[in-house]
Amino acid sequence: MPICHRSGKAAARTGRAVFGMLSVLAELQRELNVANTNGA
Repeated sequence: MPICHRSGKAAARTGRAVFGMLSVLAELQRELNVANTNGA
């Protein structure tokens, strides 16, 4: 039994928001890695 009852549109919006946040974090991590390897 699902804990959260969401419509399909709300779930899709939430999924896009989570994906967007993860992509921003991945880009930040990549930039940090580049800065760390170039600075050494």
